[in-house]
Amino acid sequence: MTPSAFDEQRMEIARRAAALLYQRGASRVWVFGSLGRGEPQDRRSDLDLAVEGLPPARLHEAARDVAHLVGFHSDVLDSQALEPNIRAGFMVSRQLMARGAATEGGMARRPVTSRQEPGPLAADPRAGLQQQRLDAVSRMLQATGARRVLDLGCGSGGLLSLLARESQYEVLTGVDLSEESLSAARRRLSLHLTPAQQGRVQLFLGIVTHRDPRLLGHDAAAAVEVIEHMDPPVLAAFEHVVFTYARPATLVITTPNAEYNVKWSSGPGRSFRHPDHRFEWTRAEFHAWMDEVARRSGYQARWAGIGPEDPRWGPPTQMAVFSR
Repeated sequence: MTPSAFDEQRMEIARRAAALLYQRGASRVWVFGSLGRGEPQDRRSDLDLAVEGLPPARLHEAARDVAHLVGFHSDVLDSQALEPNIRAGFMVSRQLMARGAATEGGMARRPVTSRQEPGPLAADPRAGLQQQRLDAVSRMLQATGARRVLDLGCGSGGLLSLLARESQYEVLTGVDLSEESLSAARRRLSLHLTPAQQGRVQLFLGIVTHRDPRLLGHDAAAAVEVIEHMDPPVLAAFEHVVFTYARPATLVITTPNAEYNVKWSSGPGRSFRHPDHRFEWTRAEFHAWMDEVARRSGYQARWAGIGPEDPRWGPPTQMAVFSR
């Protein structure tokens, strides 16, 4: 039987969950159950994963993170401690999820709360756009007078490195789901900042779609090119955590302007800028999301563009500034 688009989507979600578990320290990850057997999937289907190499406490935390990542019911079990009836099904349906299996077009997928930063593509106008984004967000945060700033999905620390040079900030916190990204951020900060500047930056491994006390106590927060990597249930969880739980006085969010893609596209049709993007919004779509989130959460929202503006298609990047 040929897999449906929904079946393929569920297997891709399993790959992303496996990538997260490998990042958490699992030595092996299997998918099993109906998905492992190749049975048709629907919205009632669970995701069953078994892992090897995670102690109970880390397994519990990783299972919670997988649940937030996938947005539907999932079970993450210790492969060495399965109940007999579950083990029988596991043994006949398991599929080993190889490290790096969560790929598309040969590019490894990153978790949804890990900022995607461009490589050294000097000839590509999009490469310089990332610095324009960081500069615009930095100026916006400075204008608020914030002293404590949270970088949601901090990636390799580009924004933190920029902010740490300003004496205005007392505490700069970066959170990312990728240990690889945090290691890159530490290297960047050690290379480009003085010891005193580094002392004001704190990094932690975490996921921004569930409540974490370390997210609290900040005057402002930023999410630069992060939300477009989120499926709808994950974006909803992000909205709840940021706008209801953390509630900084100011929140700056950037995301691509889908209308501008036509200037970079080599053919017809709506294509995304990165294979891991779950959506890219037009200006109207982003405005609608901003207005709805602001209405529900008690924030005021305003829009701004970043990058060279085209008379018809607008700017390449759009920015929302939420304040209360």
